[in-house]
Amino acid sequence: MILPIGHEESSVRRLPWVSFAVMALCILAFLVTKPSSSAMDDGVDELWAALEYYFEHPYLELDPTLEDAIGASGPEGDVFFAAARESIPPPLDPSAVEAEQARLDELTEEALAGLGVESYKRWGLVPSDPAVHAFVTHVFMHGGWLHLIGNLFIFYLAAPFIEDVWGRPAFAGFFLLGGLFAAFAHILRYPDSAVPMIGASGAVAAVMGAFLVRYWQTKIRFFYMFGLIIRGTFDAPAWTMLPLWFVQQVFFATLTDSLGSGAGGGVAYWAHVGGFLFGVGVAWGMKHFKVEERFLDSAIETKVSHTHVDNPEIERALEAHARGASDEALGALGAAVEQDPSNEDAVLAYWTLCCELGRPEEAAPAMVRIVESELRGGRTEIALARWTEVNVRVASAPAAPELLVRLCQLLARDGRRDEAAVALRRAMLEAGSGMTGNLAMRIARAARELDPQVAQGAARLMLARSELDPSERAYAQKLLEEISRSKAPHFEPR
Repeated sequence: MILPIGHEESSVRRLPWVSFAVMALCILAFLVTKPSSSAMDDGVDELWAALEYYFEHPYLELDPTLEDAIGASGPEGDVFFAAARESIPPPLDPSAVEAEQARLDELTEEALAGLGVESYKRWGLVPSDPAVHAFVTHVFMHGGWLHLIGNLFIFYLAAPFIEDVWGRPAFAGFFLLGGLFAAFAHILRYPDSAVPMIGASGAVAAVMGAFLVRYWQTKIRFFYMFGLIIRGTFDAPAWTMLPLWFVQQVFFATLTDSLGSGAGGGVAYWAHVGGFLFGVGVAWGMKHFKVEERFLDSAIETKVSHTHVDNPEIERALEAHARGASDEALGALGAAVEQDPSNEDAVLAYWTLCCELGRPEEAAPAMVRIVESELRGGRTEIALARWTEVNVRVASAPAAPELLVRLCQLLARDGRRDEAAVALRRAMLEAGSGMTGNLAMRIARAARELDPQVAQGAARLMLARSELDPSERAYAQKLLEEISRSKAPHFEPR
């Protein structure tokens, strides 16, 4: 076993927020879509129930995703299933076969949902039926902790340095295009595959290809282990090791195809190959046409210089953090945030360090201000992502009721009804006795479909206001009447 563990490039000019955002999105997507242990246990039981039903009726069509889940895809699996089909003939009545197929499909759907495979089919990229959104979302999906950690570790070794020399916008575009190119390579090789492809490895391979060209001579440190006794580290230049990795991927891709494993035998080797070639091609083009020197360097240096001149606390904090003085770094970043609460770089650095030290509540108010700023600037997706990050770590982060109502509307529009309802309840609690008629009206309108109980409470608060406009009073009365007549079940946020 040989694993990269670092390299001699050890510093960047700015915090690589795009790289951090990619890693955060991958982790968040994994946590959101990962089934619980009990659900996995149920999924295994449902899987065996589906397989048992299939072998009782082997003339039916088995979902290829289920074949892949049990490792029975490929030529050997085809022989096995063909033998099973010959053992029991189908009934003569076509309607009976149709009913049995419907039952197998139902059992299969339950099994795949329990195992989390339905999430992969929804957000992953299925070559035979690719959804438009899946060309992006598949990059952030992962099948397990080892899959996730492996991709993010390699990404962390290379991505911040490419982001540093190309700049945040260029790197973000490059990463997404690398994922797209890798996906197309996989689809071209397996156009009929119904197995969803997930993972950032194709896009990470693109970053590795760019690192090879941009940091050709950089020495990479590797850890090796043979057996349980022989182990150690060695250094080798990028121009030696990364091409060897590429050759290895081509070899494995060709080998799995020759063995007929189907869709890469569970690993998208051709996506790795396509992504790596894309990264090499883009980096070579950037180098050949001197894009960094002509367009990027001056713009990045201007921003770096501006950050250092206007925010010496950030520079001191980074230096202190690098030498292990966490409290000193935290104090410097806290001073930078206090001096300029709108400085996003300072706030995000402060938040990151607080989270690392297990003290996210200290930076939560500053992050909430950034969320408000993003909303005022119309950057709703970024605002929601920031809010989700804060809310996961500090559920009680202080937020103005008006902000919570706005977030509720955005969350509901995004299909996140549970979170939207929780935000509304928090808005009611935060407002307390200071609830105004206008705020109560906004809460009532937002809660009308999400949470009738909150809508009812807000409507009553509206009616308690003597200064309420007649039209608003009429709205509140009508809302109360509608809720009292409604027989819809009460919504409880989970």
